[in-house]
Amino acid sequence: MSGMNEKLQKPLLEPVLYLTIVLWPIFWLMTWLSYFNGSLYITVELSGFTGTETRGQLSFAGLLSALGSPGVLARGTLGMLKFDETDTLATINVPVLVMCGASDIATKPVASDRMKAELPYSERVTLKPGGHMALMEQNQQFSEAVSTFCASCSYP
Repeated sequence: MSGMNEKLQKPLLEPVLYLTIVLWPIFWLMTWLSYFNGSLYITVELSGFTGTETRGQLSFAGLLSALGSPGVLARGTLGMLKFDETDTLATINVPVLVMCGASDIATKPVASDRMKAELPYSERVTLKPGGHMALMEQNQQFSEAVSTFCASCSYP
């Protein structure tokens, strides 16, 4: 859907983000209402997890979603729409562990492939099953991958 998102960015998405910045208290109230009525959990489940999360992990992610100011999130999203550090990747000369969830719909695995290809000293690990919240959902896999990566790095 990236092609459709690009077509909708200027005429629809950016104006909605600017509107969110102005009307953030109303949007935050709506977010808290959805948290208390349970519908926020559905959104968090569909956008962040793959179905193997615990009830506690889902509850924690839902609370984090409710705590985030919609105005701040909208500003961050606007910044990400203009963000491009592609040229910087080749200049990073420290070991980098690129982690991704196999089913992440927010940060696509293809983006991790690109980073792995352009970072001089990198390793890529895919958490399966895992969505955008894979480091929480697959915390044991995540911890093992980080430990293995750290052990493999040699420091002067």
